[in-house]
Amino acid sequence: MLAFASFGSAAMAAVAPIADDSGLVLHGTYGSDTDVTRTAATASPVGDVKPGETFAITGACVMELGSADNVRVVLTTADATNGNPGYHAVIATDNSYRDNTLHVRTPDMAEVANRVFNVKLFIIDQDSPEICNAGAIRIGAQTTIAPNQG
Repeated sequence: MLAFASFGSAAMAAVAPIADDSGLVLHGTYGSDTDVTRTAATASPVGDVKPGETFAITGACVMELGSADNVRVVLTTADATNGNPGYHAVIATDNSYRDNTLHVRTPDMAEVANRVFNVKLFIIDQDSPEICNAGAIRIGAQTTIAPNQG
């Protein structure tokens, strides 16, 4: 499995909370890494977001976090890759925590556009990480802004 990680600023806690653009709210539930397969997206509702938009995750596994510092949000492709090259997992690094909700910005890169991803949270402030399954999202087409013509 090829993974891509986008690293943000170490001072992320000082950044103002991000707003939810998409209005999508996923409900996270505790589970194990083997509970979610690449076909899980067909068994649960799939929410649509655009690249660079944010969505929210609620539920028992995020209720007591306090911050986004010890949480890693991993988006793993749910659609069949059939051996195709490219990213199969992405770590979403632009996250914030407020009002007992984790807010996650989807990566804004061409490689994730028009793909379905399973959303998993790894809570790493414990002796052994806890895994939270939050469902699936479909990241739509990347938006491009045309240059001014004038």
